Amino acid sequence: MKASKADIADDESKTTQLGDQMRARADLDGLPSNHEMRHLADAFDKASYGYAEEPQTVNVRQFMGHWAKAKRFWSNYTGEPLI
Repeated sequence: MKASKADIADDESKTTQLGDQMRARADLDGLPSNHEMRHLADAFDKASYGYAEEPQTVNVRQFMGHWAKAKRFWSNYTGEPLI
């Protein structure tokens, strides 16, 4: 299943809802630009677009790996349930 337009916040900025959420929280908490949360958000956004591209540059295993790392970090950081 490829990332749909609904999963991707803005085609121009090439960000995802999860990535935007993570960056907004990092900004709110005053985390530095090199913080792991920001890196994971950027990596997930890049993987999402690579997976949705034609031709595909990211396979499902890579895409899901980036999603799992970002989601796990978000869950551990915020206390929000993983699923």
